[in-house]
Amino acid sequence: APPWQEYADDTVSQAQDFMQANPECAAKIARKYVPSKDAEEVTLAQITEQIKFHRNDATEQHGLGYSDPAAFQFMLDDMKAGGVIKKPLKAEDVIDNSLLDEINDYDKDAVVAKAKACQI
Repeated sequence: APPWQEYADDTVSQAQDFMQANPECAAKIARKYVPSKDAEEVTLAQITEQIKFHRNDATEQHGLGYSDPAAFQFMLDDMKAGGVIKKPLKAEDVIDNSLLDEINDYDKDAVVAKAKACQI
């Protein structure tokens, strides 16, 4: 089993909830398994920014893992205009929100409780 399962189960959504509930412990776990020369404050700042990146109005409404088709289309169009991709792509061909219910089907309160109890 992956080492982080000691603290939270293996889904990204659960890890995001764990990090949001206790970013300090999440930073310590990260440093335990991925040693860094950076100061602990840097790791905590990285965790905090990651939480901001993955949490927004759309994910609060639709669940963690939600990909906004309009935002993806804007990005794909911009990538095409900038020459990063050669052919135009449609967002619906790149993203898939069909698994959101499954991705978010877990006991969030249990994950948050585990995070708050975390001592490392």
